[in-house]
Amino acid sequence: MSVEEKSPASRPKSKSVLDLAALIKQTMIQAGVGKQFALILQLGRILYPKESSDKYKGSQLKDILRGRKVPFLHYLLAIYLALRIEKENNFAQQSNPADEIKEKQRWAIGWLIAELESLKNETVKNRKPLTSSSEMKQRSRLPDNYIQEWVDAVESLKELIVEPATRDNDIPSLPTLDQFPDMFSPLIIITGTSRYSPPESISDLFNASARLTDLLFINRLKLPLKTLVIPDSHIINLDPRNRVRLLGEKNILLIGGPVVNAVTRALWKKSVFGFSFDERRGAFNEIYDELKRTGLLNTKKQVELFHAFLNSSPEIDYDSDVYRDRGPTKAERRKIYDLVMEWRGKVGIPGANHDQIKKIFYPNGSFDPVAMNEESAPGNGHDRALITLAPNIWDRGIDDIDEDNYRGRYVSVIVAGFSELGTALALKSLANPGHFKSHPLGGFLNVTPGQYSTDLEKITQANYEWDDNNSTPGYTVRSLYTQIKKQLSADSGERAYVLRRRFNDAELSGYCEFIERFLRDDRG
Repeated sequence: MSVEEKSPASRPKSKSVLDLAALIKQTMIQAGVGKQFALILQLGRILYPKESSDKYKGSQLKDILRGRKVPFLHYLLAIYLALRIEKENNFAQQSNPADEIKEKQRWAIGWLIAELESLKNETVKNRKPLTSSSEMKQRSRLPDNYIQEWVDAVESLKELIVEPATRDNDIPSLPTLDQFPDMFSPLIIITGTSRYSPPESISDLFNASARLTDLLFINRLKLPLKTLVIPDSHIINLDPRNRVRLLGEKNILLIGGPVVNAVTRALWKKSVFGFSFDERRGAFNEIYDELKRTGLLNTKKQVELFHAFLNSSPEIDYDSDVYRDRGPTKAERRKIYDLVMEWRGKVGIPGANHDQIKKIFYPNGSFDPVAMNEESAPGNGHDRALITLAPNIWDRGIDDIDEDNYRGRYVSVIVAGFSELGTALALKSLANPGHFKSHPLGGFLNVTPGQYSTDLEKITQANYEWDDNNSTPGYTVRSLYTQIKKQLSADSGERAYVLRRRFNDAELSGYCEFIERFLRDDRG
């Protein structure tokens, strides 16, 4: 006998009840399968201690998820809180307040509609009184269309509150830097890290070690205590699906330039402002994933041999005594040698060594779409600090391998310099949101070292400023978007040289669309 047959008072499987069940299931999936049932049991008892414990058994939740019952409001609250706790524990991160408000609205509207539908479909005989027998008698005298009027009213409320947030073509505007950090929650921080030399793992290859001074001013940001700070080596070592799990549905703060932070490299053509690179850089877009897919560099000894081959003459004998006792078998040594020759071919230098390939990732200039120019790297102890925005390309479907299919709901903030001086001062400037009123999407700050006698004083005494002659001129989002849109509309041969050099047609279109997302509510 089914549960419905055992319990005549079970509410029918109306569309509204099933919709509510689907909403709960969706949130359970987002939170991840974990301790939800235990949490619901605990929270239910805390919120409603007078109820008998059987109301919080697993069977109760199963009936709700099957659309057989509409939960009591206090029980729905227990479910909601349990899922929120589980989700935040999984990501160790605070939720975006705006998203949480919308989620609460969806749950409240879903419950109201489901409850009203069940009321409408039940007889007075089978319906328990809300608070007293007198209320029961009063309800029996209500007009036939009374409940339907409430249903219509709530449906209108649903259209007003819930629907605009869920339409595909109604993407909310993205936050600008003058709103940091308040509108950038949840947030995860990714920095460079120290590297072993010679390399011991794939993440040590083609990277320079980051400096601790990159984080010198991080406490000035006053971020939530739950904010994670993780090294880029952790991201390198993750497979693509787990990267999406970790980095999706949140904003990212990237500290460090492409020399020390491999994740910053991944966004070099997608950030509003950015660095310029050696043209051969494009051949190494997926450098670490490609190396991992070969299956040849899984151990420390294999990575060490790869590095040794790179720093040797192309005419070496991979089976010589020098390499025979390194660990890998003869067949593995041959494959690793062939891999080295393949990567040298990508660089275009037959005898390229490890450092020569690494230099491809050193920026040789800056790309400024406001000034519409490229400047060479600064010298004489000076630096330029880059603070800019890029999409979070990992906020996409877990099985979607196309990084251009990101959902556009979250951003990456990049703070970097040509040296550690620029990186530290870029992070320091981010702690002053008012500094970005005239530069809402960031830009390049002019950085000058102050009087100093130690390397630490060089950074702590340094100054940064917007200087129209040496840094990004002031602008609005609207003025920048208009300028890029005009360039996009022109024939490719008539576009500014810096845009032709940096983007093909599809890339420039995506770049323009990203800037447009900051105009969704007509700011700027």
